[in-house]
Formats: sequence, C-alpha cells, structure tokens
Amino acid sequence: MGEVYRNAFLNIGATGAVDSQEGCFRERDYREVFRSIIHKEECLAHLGEGSQSYRLVEQDFMRDCLLTQPLLKRGWVYQERLLAPRMLHYGSQQLFWECRDMSVCESYPTHVMAPLELTTLSSLQKGLEGDEDEAMRRVRGLYHWYSIVEQYTSMALTRPEDKLIAISGVAQQYNKTLLDDDKYWVGTWQSDLPGGLCWRVKGGKGTRPKTFRAPTWSWASIDGTILGPSQLQETTGRFLVSLRQPMIHYVDESNPYGPVTSAELEVQTRLVTVQALAQSPNDDHDDDGDGDGVSYVLSIDGVEIPNSHWYPDETVESDETDVTCVCFSTGKHGLWGVTVKLLTQDSNSETSDDSKQHDAEDGKEDALDMAGLSIENEGEEKAPGNKEEDDDGAVVIYPYQMYVRTGAFYIAAADLDDEEWCCPVGPFAELFAVDLDQEEPFFLV
Repeated sequence: MGEVYRNAFLNIGATGAVDSQEGCFRERDYREVFRSIIHKEECLAHLGEGSQSYRLVEQDFMRDCLLTQPLLKRGWVYQERLLAPRMLHYGSQQLFWECRDMSVCESYPTHVMAPLELTTLSSLQKGLEGDEDEAMRRVRGLYHWYSIVEQYTSMALTRPEDKLIAISGVAQQYNKTLLDDDKYWVGTWQSDLPGGLCWRVKGGKGTRPKTFRAPTWSWASIDGTILGPSQLQETTGRFLVSLRQPMIHYVDESNPYGPVTSAELEVQTRLVTVQALAQSPNDDHDDDGDGDGVSYVLSIDGVEIPNSHWYPDETVESDETDVTCVCFSTGKHGLWGVTVKLLTQDSNSETSDDSKQHDAEDGKEDALDMAGLSIENEGEEKAPGNKEEDDDGAVVIYPYQMYVRTGAFYIAAADLDDEEWCCPVGPFAELFAVDLDQEEPFFLV
C-alpha cells in the first residue's frame, strides 16, 4: 500500500470523521471558518495608501485545528499522509490542503502558511536538498527519523501487532531517498548504531506485549511514545561497545521492513550493576521534559552518581531497583547506554517447591515468548529459525547469555569545557571503564 499512496496524485481524507459512518460532509459553523477581517483606515504613517484590510493569523492554527482531527490520531493513516505528495482534508469544520510547498485552509485561503514539519516525505527531502555535506545530510536525516518515530508511536493502532507493518512504507521510502545505502534493522538504522539503541519511552510508562512483536532493543517492541536519542547524537567521543550484525528472521524474508519472528543482537561490552532510585518532583532532578513528575538517578552502594539519569521502558513500582548498565558511548558530553536484565523470570509464589518450580518454568517460557524465543524439550534456549547444524546434523547451540532491555541511562559530564574528558563518573571511572578484549559477548534479544 505504501507504493499506492506514494504514487497517487492526490490523497483525500475524511479527516474529521470518527469512523466510516460519518464520511466527508457535515454541518458546520461558518463563523468558525471565515475569520474576521480588520479594516484599517488611512493614517499619517501610511499616507496615500488608503484603507487596508488585515487578517490575524494564529501561529499554531494549522497544528491546533488539523493535527487534532480524529483521522490523524490513527497510526495507519500516518504513513498514508506522509507518503502522499499532496492531501486534501475534509475536517470537522473546514477543508485543509497540504503539499510539499504549502499548507492552506478555508480560514486562510490566500495566506500561504509554512508546511507543518513532516507533512510529506517529499517536503522533508526538499528541506534537506541544500545540504552539500553528505555526512550532515545523514545526521539530519536520522534526526528527522526519530521525529517520525515520536509522532507515529503517539498514535493509536487497532492491532498493536501492526507496529512495524504500519510504518514499513515510510521506512522503505526513507531508505531510498534520505538514507540510501543504509540498512534498516527493525526500526533502527545501521549507520546510527549504537546510538540508535538509546531511544527512551516518554514518561517511562511504556507497555510491552506478552507475545513477541520485535526485539526489546527496538522501539517497536513497546507501546508508548518514543523519544529519540538526541543527547547521544551530540556526544563526541569513543564507543565502548562492539556490535555484530543482528540475526533477524522476517515473516517475509524478501521484506526487510516488515514484521519479524526473532532478532538477536550480539553485544560485547562491560555490564555494570547499579541501583536506580526514584526522585520526588521536589528533588533537584528534572524529568527531562517528559512531564511525568518522576525521575530516576543511579547509585552504587548508596552513593549517588552525579548527573545520572535512568529512563525505564515500563512503569517501575519500587522506589529502588537494581539495573544492569550496558555502556555504549562516552565523550565530552556524557556517558550513554541502555539497561538490561537476564532473560529469566522467577516466581514469587509462596507455595510448594513443586509449584514454585512449575511457576518458574511457566514464567521463563512467557519471558522467552516475549523475546521471540522458545524452550526445547531438553531445556535449552534457541531462537526459531536460528538453529544451525554441523556436517553431522548435530544442532549448534549459541553459548551466550541472553538479555532483554529495560531502559536507557545517561550520565552527564561535570565539566563540558574539558576536551580531553572521557568519563563522567569521577570516582566511579574504574567501574565503568571498558576493555573490550576482557569482556564476554552476550545476546540482546
């Protein structure tokens, strides 16, 4: 369907309709459509010009009156609007027009408003055409990709399992026009690793489905508004991690933009276990603009790490929880990475030992299902479609431990003027120091 909308001449939307029963046409209040004109008589400052007429244009009029329409809150419609070269909206009160050059409406039919950001992919491509520096064009392309992800993940999907499918057309076209020669890995771009793994959930209130939809290192694995890793993109320093090309198994192997059955990313770096402490809104820690009033800092043995922030993927019930940090990048701005936990799930049931064992096995099976993995009869974990056989037909088991992502963390630098600075954690520098030759690899699933 992505090609249908991309190659269409005009896309017409019943944008003001709540459902298919309402259609395009409705009764409306014309006083809300045709705004008042202000007539100014000739004055000493404008002698000889006669009387003049003006319209007062609200700066956020298009955003407030168009983006709040029912149709534009639906996830599937997002890529339809983004791929179409031009779109005519039948809103609840008036008509709106969008294309790569302008946005107009009945209230302001002759006042050419600047297009809303990310109105169409063609308008985004036009905005990047002036970048002669290919590297800067790619950086801006990645920045806009996370703006797309943020908008898309804030919308509703009737079938949450469509998370990857409903944005696949945009990803494919983005790959062709803005990030050519790049590889798309379940919502993330190869050229943006490891930084692209450091997305975070707005408010830390995401929800992961119990059945597998995407690997936990992908934003597509969680329901909630996703914010891109903007701070990491400002970091100039060195990487603290070694990543190998992920092993991704697609529902349709000919479509690398569609749904997947499993995906394992091999990671080699240091794992550091610390504590995350919840801070009340009155503490001297902001919530990084998420607006949830709760923030988290990292500590080691009760000693708080200065300038540290933890962004959980899902709601955390406890005020203190252990987290395992995976360090990705360090530089003059700070240290960035994600937090993980081992792919197991213990039972808290206070029943018999047999019941505990049964519940623990069920819990682990649920956890593996969520990661797209399965338990063989002999009890060993394998990824479906990821089994290999040697010349004798014996199954080869991957030896690494498997972890799932639980959040992202950031430790800001104390001294931004120190160009030689390479670790933000002061007395904790030795703990976070990474020697890749000494670290054991593991799978992030």
